[in-house]
Amino acid sequence: MLFINGKLIDYDNVTACIHKHVKANPEELMEAMNGKLSLEDRFFLDKSLEEYQLYQNLMNKLTSEIIAYIEKEFP
Repeated sequence: MLFINGKLIDYDNVTACIHKHVKANPEELMEAMNGKLSLEDRFFLDKSLEEYQLYQNLMNKLTSEIIAYIEKEFP
């Protein structure tokens, strides 16, 4: 079984995760994910997800800092 953010992969979960730049439809993505991953592959995917989330959080913090600076310096 594969999971997205701890939830079992199903059509709705896949659809919710699709970004506008993804060309495949949910059925194609589910078919592509229907396979086996080694423990190493799962480990690397998990680490990649953690890194992605880290950078997303950093960008959100930076955006907040920029907005706060602009509001303070340019009322």
